[in-house]
Amino acid sequence: MTTPTEVKIQPTERSPRYGELDRAALIAAVIKLSQIDGIEKVTMRAIAAELGASAASLYHHLPSKQELLDLVAEEVLSSIVIPTEGPWDQQLRELYVFGRSEMLKVPGIAMVVQTRPLVEAGRALNAASMRILLDAGFSKTTARDANALLYTHQLGSV
Repeated sequence: MTTPTEVKIQPTERSPRYGELDRAALIAAVIKLSQIDGIEKVTMRAIAAELGASAASLYHHLPSKQELLDLVAEEVLSSIVIPTEGPWDQQLRELYVFGRSEMLKVPGIAMVVQTRPLVEAGRALNAASMRILLDAGFSKTTARDANALLYTHQLGSV
């Protein structure tokens, strides 16, 4: 998988033909553009210009910018490695430090994650954090509270 800093999208000399755009290209364009001004300032028109397409053609693939942002959130969150070995505190630290590192690559992604329904990768990260805490021996209530605190801190630090 390429990291956002390695994304290189070359504008084409012609507009893409119907069906040539794919979700991977759309996501890569959003990530590249978000590194300039932040994800909140990325427009469908700017994405289209980056890809050498019309804004209307983007809506063939996605009905709204919000759905595109959900896909970007899924891409970023799915790149976070879930540790499975080592002491519980090391696993938890690695999960959140690596998560912060990945989210910092896409300025503004924390706001997307905070304000949109949790994507599948986000649910997997939440479950992993809860599993680590529960396996460490914390009660369900304490694990849930600690998980909420860590998650809130994580998003607030990005």
